[in-house]
Amino acid sequence: MLDNPVSLYDSTRRMLESLEANDNHFTKSNFSDIEHVQARVLLCIYEFLQTNPHRGWMSSGRCFRLLQLMRLHQIDTPENVAKRNNDPDPETWIRTEEKRRTFWIAYTLDRFISLLNEWPLMLDEHTICTRLPASEEDFRVGHGVEMPFLSEAMIAIDQTKTSPLTENFWDRHQWHDEMLKARAATLCAMYPSVSQDADCMLLFANMILHTTILCLGKAMESVQWQGDQYQDVVVAFKQRCLVAAKEIVNLSRSVVYISYFKVHPFTPLSLILCAEFFNSHRYLDESVETRIQEVHGVLREMGSVNNLAQNYFLA
Repeated sequence: MLDNPVSLYDSTRRMLESLEANDNHFTKSNFSDIEHVQARVLLCIYEFLQTNPHRGWMSSGRCFRLLQLMRLHQIDTPENVAKRNNDPDPETWIRTEEKRRTFWIAYTLDRFISLLNEWPLMLDEHTICTRLPASEEDFRVGHGVEMPFLSEAMIAIDQTKTSPLTENFWDRHQWHDEMLKARAATLCAMYPSVSQDADCMLLFANMILHTTILCLGKAMESVQWQGDQYQDVVVAFKQRCLVAAKEIVNLSRSVVYISYFKVHPFTPLSLILCAEFFNSHRYLDESVETRIQEVHGVLREMGSVNNLAQNYFLA
């Protein structure tokens, strides 16, 4: 009997390793169980949050290769769509949507892992031919809807903002910044306020939105600029990052009032990157020291149940 999380975790690892050691499992006729890759995703998340992040990193590699082997990144190719259109089974959309949702959870996990440790991405967005997942409500009731591809969603707000085909850093940086501003405006319009009673996913989405601004600022600072052409822009963006970091602190105040079972498990990621920004930009504002202590307080609160938060103080 599995009477504790550790034994459940160990048992799951053993079962997956045994399954993957069987060469017959990877034949085309047998290798179609979405539960297999779902188990790998859950195992990877558990390892990041409750055991060793490096073990989670190694597990993520196997997880991502598994979903690529199952072609979950190519669910909506013209060939696959044509096959589904010839299938009269009403359950086809639900099964396909489950695969889409599994893929995008793994994709998001890949991005979170990269943000945390600056490890290389493993899922290339340019090879993805899987539409974004439907809403929870549509999936729950089995209402088949066609969602856009990621590339379509990124430019849906303003069709004039197409991705620049250039190697110029500033052009690409500005394009990403404009996309981020558009998404922020949409989020604010749809959900005008975020409080401790708000949806936990909405709270996390807002925190990640501001965290992305910090990442853009970090990328800008990593470039060796020649001359003073962009110095004013760099200085202005640092101030924008400061505002974003302060907003993360404001949002984090709601976290301590929410059950840890409801808080998004990767919330410490946003707080860690916020703390790192404050630590390297103490000169920008006299309130930075106070903000750092506030972020540290939230991370310590979460550290008892989340290793991502705990490991920040051990690094």
